[in-house]
This record gives sequence, C-alpha cells and structure tokens, in this order.
Amino acid sequence: MLAYAIAILNLNVLIRNPEAPWYNYALFLVPGPLAVGLTFRMLLNYKILYFGKNQIQVRYPVRLSDQRYMLKDLTSWKEEKVKTMGNHYKELALRFSNGKSAKLSLQEHTDYHKVVKYLEKKCPKKRLR
Repeated sequence: MLAYAIAILNLNVLIRNPEAPWYNYALFLVPGPLAVGLTFRMLLNYKILYFGKNQIQVRYPVRLSDQRYMLKDLTSWKEEKVKTMGNHYKELALRFSNGKSAKLSLQEHTDYHKVVKYLEKKCPKKRLR
C-alpha cells in the first residue's frame, strides 16, 4: 500500500507539473512497478484449501489450477506457534509426497481449528513435533 501511495502521489505531482524535479520521477518509476509486481505475486499465490473425504484439495483460482492429495500423500504436518507481544501466531505447514507444501495460518483461515482437529483425527502419526 505504501508503494502505491508514493507512486500515486508522485504521479499527481508529475501531472500537475511536468517540469518537476528528478526525484519525483524516481519516486514514481521505482515504487510503481514494485507495487504492481507485489500485487501480481500476491494474487498468483492466493489459495483455497478444502479438507474432507480423506483428501486435501489446494485450489489456486487465479492460476486456474487444482491439486488434490489423498491423506496418504501427506508426508508430514506441523503446527508452529509463536508468542507475540499480546497474541499468538499459529501456522500449519503441510508437506506432500511430491515435495510440494502448503501453509495456512490462524489469521487467514477461518476454520483453522477444525483443520487441526481433522488432521489430528485422520493422520496423527504424520504430525511433527
């Protein structure tokens, strides 16, 4: 957001005054492409995880790709907990037999606790401590 704000403010200066100092051009040309690149990266990595029927489905809607894994393809899973100033950050890391992995956190997944209970019930031996 900061890169977008800097680029837009300097674009406004450049539109109003075409003979603006050189640093206004630099402050538009550097953060502008950086912000667009980070936005594309964030959109491409957006994923939706489905758990149930002894399988895990990882969907990337922007990439139009869909990967399904049976629970036997799950090689390990680990819940990492980090204590922050006044809160806890929890992240669940899944590793599959083809070498790919998926991570989800408590802050970005609404059914995080249900997923942990599902994995504890279906494949407790694959949990790493």
